Amino acid sequence: MRGCPWCFSLFSDKVSTKPYEGQALIIDLVAVPLTCPISTVGQGVFEVIATTGDDAFGSVDYDQAVAEFLRQRLSSLYSVEIEEFTAREERQIRSEAERVKIALGQYDHTIAMIQSRKNATAD
Repeated sequence: MRGCPWCFSLFSDKVSTKPYEGQALIIDLVAVPLTCPISTVGQGVFEVIATTGDDAFGSVDYDQAVAEFLRQRLSSLYSVEIEEFTAREERQIRSEAERVKIALGQYDHTIAMIQSRKNATAD
């Protein structure tokens, strides 16, 4: 399969020794453009039966959406306007947004870690 080399591991049932068999929709959060193959998995064979995607939508869009979510949460937490974030904070938010996106491609949850404004040094 093109893209996400770890996808095949998603079809292995970790509770049972019996491998997954059936159809699956895979949403590759890291691909540019966004790709969503529909696959059949069975007897160790992984076959893409259809694929769709959006040429105008890709991983940068996810980065921006996660970064905006982080900005909103931090703005609320610190009672500051988003426009008041420093250049250093913006770089940290964008970097952490990308890390979170990649982590969510492998796990069903993750923790975003942003340095506290109280402990930050000036730009």
